[in-house]
Amino acid sequence: MKRLFPIFTLLAIVVALIYWIWTLLATPINFESHFSNREQVVIEKEKHIIDLVQAYRDSNPKKQFTTNWDELIDFALNGTMEYRSQIYDENNLENAAILAELRKDKDWKNERVVKVAARDTIFDDAFGVCRLTEEQIKDLRYIPFTDNKEEFKLDTATYESGSYRTHLIRCHAPYVKFIDTDTYNQDFWPCRCNSGDRVALARRFIGYSI
Repeated sequence: MKRLFPIFTLLAIVVALIYWIWTLLATPINFESHFSNREQVVIEKEKHIIDLVQAYRDSNPKKQFTTNWDELIDFALNGTMEYRSQIYDENNLENAAILAELRKDKDWKNERVVKVAARDTIFDDAFGVCRLTEEQIKDLRYIPFTDNKEEFKLDTATYESGSYRTHLIRCHAPYVKFIDTDTYNQDFWPCRCNSGDRVALARRFIGYSI
């Protein structure tokens, strides 16, 4: 038995060493999976936000973005979007006489305007049905995995290159807001976040030219 004791002790040390090496290798791998899964959820939500802010700008008479979440959510739930089309095809010569007669009335326009609920247009599926519930629309402002305590940051910027000028709106969320910082401390962040910027951003840009 005395001879077996050192062997069992050595085996225990070897097992402990293997487990320690495995944890060193597994933790970064687990973080990579954790980070990728959560980042994808954030990106999917950002896509809905981009659709929303773009629709708001297109429906705004001044064609301006807004960074006000209350305005965006109210527009998504209660706003409408207009779609315009010609009543008579002006490229069809057979309609020329009809158009000439109708245009004697100076107030008449060869235009059909259809108003559609914003939510049914912005978040519609292939069948024209809104994919998001009212609660999901209200929660668009919140970064996932924060228990609806942290909002996406919206801010505007202007990009210029020579005579080209573009207004942008940026939607972003600091990585530190949606990763599990209790399990994965900053030692693991550089493998996916910029090591020189421990509070890097998951961001999306959209814009329009003027």
